This record gives sequence, C-alpha cells and structure tokens, in this order.
Amino acid sequence: MGYEIDFLPVGDGERSGEAIVFRCGNLSGPRNEQQIVIIDGGTKESGTELVKHIREYYNTNVADLVVSTHPDADHSAGLLAILENLKVGQLLMHLPWKHSDECRCLFKNGRITEGSLKKTLQASLQNAYDLEQIAREQGVPIIEPFSDSGRIRRDLIVLSPSKSFYELQIANFRATPEPKPEVSFLQRAKTTVVEAGKKIIETLGFETLKDPEDNETSAENNSSVILLWNYNNGEEFFLFCGDAGALALRKAIAVADTHGIDFRLVKFIQLPHHGSKHNVGPVLLDKIVGPKLQEETKVKTAYVSVAKEDQKHPSRKVANAFRRRGA
Repeated sequence: MGYEIDFLPVGDGERSGEAIVFRCGNLSGPRNEQQIVIIDGGTKESGTELVKHIREYYNTNVADLVVSTHPDADHSAGLLAILENLKVGQLLMHLPWKHSDECRCLFKNGRITEGSLKKTLQASLQNAYDLEQIAREQGVPIIEPFSDSGRIRRDLIVLSPSKSFYELQIANFRATPEPKPEVSFLQRAKTTVVEAGKKIIETLGFETLKDPEDNETSAENNSSVILLWNYNNGEEFFLFCGDAGALALRKAIAVADTHGIDFRLVKFIQLPHHGSKHNVGPVLLDKIVGPKLQEETKVKTAYVSVAKEDQKHPSRKVANAFRRRGA
C-alpha cells in the first residue's frame, strides 16, 4: 500500500487557488487496486493541466471521486475540465440553490421567494451551477457532503459543514440579500487591537499568532468541505481543509470528537486558505496539529499551496505556528 498527494500550481499572480489529486493503494499494481481522488480543480487552465497530469503520470482516464470544497472560481472552475475529459465515479459538491426553501426564513426581507433566491444563487455561482449541469449530463452521481448525513465512504469522513451550518453560510454569501441580524456572521464589528510601543517581531521561538474572530473568513470559505481521509484502516489520517475559517474548523473539531478521532494520527494537513492568519490561531492548532513542542521536531507534514507572486500567503506567523507543533 502506498499513496501520493499532488498539488498542481494554481494562479500566476498574487491570487492563489487549489488543485489537488490524491492517489492511494497499490501504486505499482493495476488501476483497480488504486483510488484516485481529486479535491478542487483550481482555474480552468489548471483543470486542463490536472487532466494531463492524471493521464500522463497515473496512466488513466478515470477519477474515482471528485470533491468541490466550495464554489469560489479558483477552486471549482477547473473541475469543469475534469468532468468533460475524464470518467468520474462520483462528485461531492454542495448545491446551494437546492436549499432555497430552507434558507428563505433567514433573510431580513420576508418577501423573498424560493424561486428568486434559487436564481440569485445559480447566477452568482455560475461555475458551480455549470459543474452540476455537466455532472447530470454525464450521469455522474452527485452527493452533498454534510457532516451529519452519515458516511459517504468507509475511508472518508466529512468533518464540516453540517447541513444547518451550511444553510447559515448561504444566508451570508456575498450575492444573497441581507440576512437577519441573529444569523449574520459578517455584520459584526471586527475587534481592532492596537499594539502599544515597539512592534513585536515574529520568530520561531516566540508566537505572535492570535486566534481569529468568527467574521474574519467569508461565508463562502466557511462553507468549505473539511475532509478527513482514513488511510490503511485508520493507521494514518490526511486532513484537507479547503478555505475553511476558525468558525468551520471549530465545528470540525467537535465532529471529530464525536467520532473518537485522535488528531495525533493525522500525518498530513493542508493549511486552510493558503496559510492565512485570518483562518487559524493557537487554540485551534493545539487541537488539530498538537501542542507546541520544546524543540523543532518533524512528526507530521503540513502543506500549503500558494501562487508564486502571492506576498500575503502563507503568513509567517501561521507557518511558524505549524512548525512549533511538529509540522
């Protein structure tokens, strides 16, 4: 048994995206002894490169599972090329327009209809809507991945979002009408911290990373599917976080606790949202990665995918925080 995780480059400027393919099983054996999972496809250009990569290096035209973590174009647009050029066994993606009836009550304007909300979501999330249409045309089964909908596969656990949490995120999407105050994550005033005196310099030995506020990550990012892949009958786990923020990661930790999952068994972690300091903090990392160690020791791998010219990501504070905890 073996595995490989390939991150393809996404973005040629300062904007980073994600295109990941995960292969496991008997890598030197026949195709039917392997599993190929695609997690996001980046832009349309990177989706084309992903197809070439799978054909050239995996010698196949089949992807067993494709996952769209959330509808942002730099994660989902490339999956159109995957469905158009490869045979796909199953597609995991959220269909926000299918939740229009449940979400109507979450908006300030009580006259919003199911039909108008559905059209708004389809138009504003065109890449995701096109992805659904192509999957339907190709006869690819679509499953909405929710943490409270039961196991999709024996080796895959969805840690976030739950269905109800996801619908709250829809109410806070950029293109939707104004939500009711009690369900709004984004209208809260951000806390401003003024540092007195000399600026504190981040070093590997001194942590300056702070725990982010709930509203520091967009609702679209917090709707990201957080996946835990169970490899080799639970001997190792791989954690894929998409662009999830602190709010979603806390939910994921709670779900992991209900499954009795020991995060010490997680050997590979994808940094959320390209290593942004607005998505993770010390309390979260103590749970997901582990407590700070007395000296720098490598006990697991943390991977961040960042466009070459992106100056903001990964945050030095976040990279150091992972290293302090053995990554």
